[in-house]
Amino acid sequence: MPKALCIIALSISILLFILFGLDLIAGIPFGKADMKMDLGFLVCSGVLGALSFLSLRQQK
Repeated sequence: MPKALCIIALSISILLFILFGLDLIAGIPFGKADMKMDLGFLVCSGVLGALSFLSLRQQK
């Protein structure tokens, strides 16, 4: 079960990174509402992805 949670968190972080990266670059989903919000979510999704990847590596 912990491996599944790490994989789910990793996939969610990738989806959030793509979503807010597209908004920052092209303004597709949210119409470039706020650049600070996009950068904050990009940083947070990167941290979530790194933490879930490192947790997944330790479980093997």
